[in-house]
Amino acid sequence: MQKTMGDMAKFLKQLIPVNIPERYTINSMFRNISDEEDIRNGVLAFRDFLYRFCDCLISDNTICDVPKKGKKKFSDETTLTVEFPFLNNIKSILINIGQHGILSEKGDSLLVNGWELLSVKRSLNKNSTAKISVPQMIKSMRFLTECGIDFDGIDLSMKKTDISKIEAVEITYPDYPIMLTGWKVLGIAQNELSSRKNDDILLRCDC
Repeated sequence: MQKTMGDMAKFLKQLIPVNIPERYTINSMFRNISDEEDIRNGVLAFRDFLYRFCDCLISDNTICDVPKKGKKKFSDETTLTVEFPFLNNIKSILINIGQHGILSEKGDSLLVNGWELLSVKRSLNKNSTAKISVPQMIKSMRFLTECGIDFDGIDLSMKKTDISKIEAVEITYPDYPIMLTGWKVLGIAQNELSSRKNDDILLRCDC
């Protein structure tokens, strides 16, 4: 039976950790990002953002996804890459912002220098990369704005976007800026610590 976008969002929501300890050891690779209390609070805030993201997917009936033609999924698993390319693009954008975004001194924004860093998409085995098309990038970023994320440096309302004029994109989350610290940490964790087993998950908070 074909899974719908809402089904996949409900599935992902169930995988988001409900109980995250108040105290835990912070890996040394993250300690230069912010102090430990802000990192823990940021991770909690990003977890809550993921809930919001999934709820937006579940409630928005206008979003549809088309499986890639000629691609096969692994055994009976549902993979984002094959069956839900829109979700896979979102995952890549979230990782790119977390990995390449420069956290401001106040911790209230992430700055990605260049469209190339924002639009790269890596394979499941991390051995190859591709680019998300401009129309798909715009579609994904527009949806993320519905989830509370703001993008400065690109006009998402334009029908055609000239990416050659984009020097940098600043990302903010006005509702709860500390989320950006968690996003930065978890973007790096997904890139450095994930494996093929959990690579389909949207920046799991238990990497």
